[in-house]
Amino acid sequence: MDRIKAFLENNKNLQKAEFDKKIIQSNFYIYGIKTKLLENFAKNLLKENFSIYDIKLESYEEILLAGFMIAFSKELPEKKIELIKHVLPYIDNWASCDMIVSRLKGLESQKEFFISLLNDENVFVVRVGVIWLFKTYVKTNIDYLYNLFNDINFDKWCNDKSTLTLKIKKDSYYVKMAIAWCYSEACIYNFKFMFDKLQIMKDAFIKRKTIQKACESFRIDNNDKLKLKSLLNNANNF
Repeated sequence: MDRIKAFLENNKNLQKAEFDKKIIQSNFYIYGIKTKLLENFAKNLLKENFSIYDIKLESYEEILLAGFMIAFSKELPEKKIELIKHVLPYIDNWASCDMIVSRLKGLESQKEFFISLLNDENVFVVRVGVIWLFKTYVKTNIDYLYNLFNDINFDKWCNDKSTLTLKIKKDSYYVKMAIAWCYSEACIYNFKFMFDKLQIMKDAFIKRKTIQKACESFRIDNNDKLKLKSLLNNANNF
């Protein structure tokens, strides 16, 4: 049994795995290993100069492990992007995307790569781009992000025009939720900008989820929350 396989078997948690399967919905096997254990193991493998290319990427945890190793490594930004490209095709759920991207640091020089992901055919690859851009620029450049996200073509995930509405709703959900998450955070840092944009926003789902998540935040003033809720109460906005 190789080193990684032994780690997975020795640390699996069947109860956690059953819970994770319900909320993650990955096509890969899930061992139910705690995130902290995966982080520590990733750091140990890096100390031993273990190659990411030797990870089989046959389970949810192996994909996370590879992503964490990329994030924690001291490789140059260009090399990290090369490694990310290797892992990207295996990201098939929101959790892998968010957990890996949230740990990526020092890649501002690679902004164009993450922008390019917004045009991908895979919704979770697009989500990687959205989440990285969101985490990097939501505090300082929301107008830039708004223009980028506003150009995403949700129709591209549907080839069967007879089921266009249903298909887009299903396949674009995880991208739209990421954008709404970004916009709700933007309400904290630039409320006036986002409030103005929400008044004219055409995508009802993103608009509704942005307002919902913003109103759940403890960092947004109650008076501002009332203003946001007023947009929901106005039927003309949907």
